[in-house]
Amino acid sequence: MLLAAMVLDRLEGRTTTLDRLKALLEAKPLPQLVRLEMAEGFGRRGSVD
Repeated sequence: MLLAAMVLDRLEGRTTTLDRLKALLEAKPLPQLVRLEMAEGFGRRGSVD
């Protein structure tokens, strides 16, 4: 699948697949603290009322 995407990019003159792979190589560390805000209006089972 990856090879097919790279061939298609080459034929169409794009670099989308390679750009995504480069982004994985340059991954930034995750923060130690993450703030999570919940939206109102969700029931007990996670469905919108």
